Amino acid sequence: MGAEMAKQWKAAHPDKPIVMVELGWPNHTEVKSGRTDPFVKGVLSVDPTATDLGCQNAEKGPDAAKQIIKDLMTSHPEVNLIYSEASNLTVGTMAGLTEAGRGKMDNGKPLTEIVASVDFDEVEYKEVYDPNSSLKMSMGLPPLETGRGRIDLIMDVASGKVPMTSQPAVEKFYKAYNISPWTMTEAEAVTWLNTQFGTNLPAPK
Repeated sequence: MGAEMAKQWKAAHPDKPIVMVELGWPNHTEVKSGRTDPFVKGVLSVDPTATDLGCQNAEKGPDAAKQIIKDLMTSHPEVNLIYSEASNLTVGTMAGLTEAGRGKMDNGKPLTEIVASVDFDEVEYKEVYDPNSSLKMSMGLPPLETGRGRIDLIMDVASGKVPMTSQPAVEKFYKAYNISPWTMTEAEAVTWLNTQFGTNLPAPK
C-alpha cells in the first residue's frame, strides 16, 4: 500500500515531497513487522527521500487518533501519506482531518493527503470508493482465508509437521488484500465484502 500511495501522490504532486506518518501501536512487535515496517519500506521503494515521522501511539482508540491528527495538522501540515493501522482508528483519523479542513480529494485526485487503513468494512467501503474522500486504501483481512490458515496450522502442529514452540518465535502471515480504486473495481470490492463477511451490499450502479 505504501508503494501505491507514493506513486499516486507523486503523480498528482511531483513538486511536493512525501511526508508520511503511521497511527497505531509503535511497541507492538507484530503490528510493527506486519504493518508499519512494510508500509514505510513500500513508500521508500518509490521515493527514498521521503520523510517518515514514525508510528504515533494511538492505542487508546479513535479519540486518540483524532487528537494526534489534529496536532499533526498544526505541527506538520506537510504530512501527505497517512497509515491508520485499524478501522476504528481510521474513524478518528478521518474526523480529525475533516475538522482541519482536509480529508478531501477532487474526483480521485489527492488534494492534501492520501489515507490508508486496515480491516476493510462497509463504512470504509463507502469512503474508499467516494472520489472526494482522501481515504483511498485499506488492507482487507479476509476471515475465510485467515480461518482456513489457522486450522491448517493447528493440524500441522498436531501432526508434528510444525513445532509447538520455537526460539526465536516464527511469524506466520496470512493473505491480505490491497483494496483501493487503483487495485480493485468497486464491484469487486462489493463481491469481496459479501463473500468474506456475509453482507448483502448491492452491486454498484
